[in-house]
Amino acid sequence: MNYHNLSHPERLGSAGLPLPGFALTVVDEAGNLLPVGQQGILAVIRNRSPLFFFPGYIGREGQDWVGDYYLTGDTVELGEDGAFSFVGRSDDVISSAGYRIGPFDVESSLIEHAAVFEFAVVGKPDAERGQIVKAFVVLSSGYSPSDALGGGAASPRSQASWWTCLSARDRVCRGAAQNTQRQDPTVLAA
Repeated sequence: MNYHNLSHPERLGSAGLPLPGFALTVVDEAGNLLPVGQQGILAVIRNRSPLFFFPGYIGREGQDWVGDYYLTGDTVELGEDGAFSFVGRSDDVISSAGYRIGPFDVESSLIEHAAVFEFAVVGKPDAERGQIVKAFVVLSSGYSPSDALGGGAASPRSQASWWTCLSARDRVCRGAAQNTQRQDPTVLAA
């Protein structure tokens, strides 16, 4: 997003403004526009984006469209300045006891803990709550697994930074682009 040849103030933590030729907005799953400051799905407005020609992924043509909006699958928040802030992927959301929890919120809390070197946060099926938040961590050198790490937030960042279950690992599953593979069956089964 952030087209650097445009003169504009930069906001820390923001992905920036849309590229020229693209009109973006934030909508819910039904394609309703969301107000500034509310999290939703990043959408490309097709009839206002003359450079946008993407029909959809092969085998999914038309599935990611709601009216004239192409839903990218990214959860974002639109700022007062017109810049977008990335929150996470829509398909990564953990639904626990009626709450929608983004793994990014929990991971942002975990990274602040000195004992945590690397991590992955997933939703683990739970009969009572739908899912519970499970954090897989690779411990920093000199640390050993202990009960002191499990069952809580590493910082008071937010209520969403609470995890229910912690599992120490020697590595976190990564894809070719080094992104965390949250949907890996070996992660979900553990």
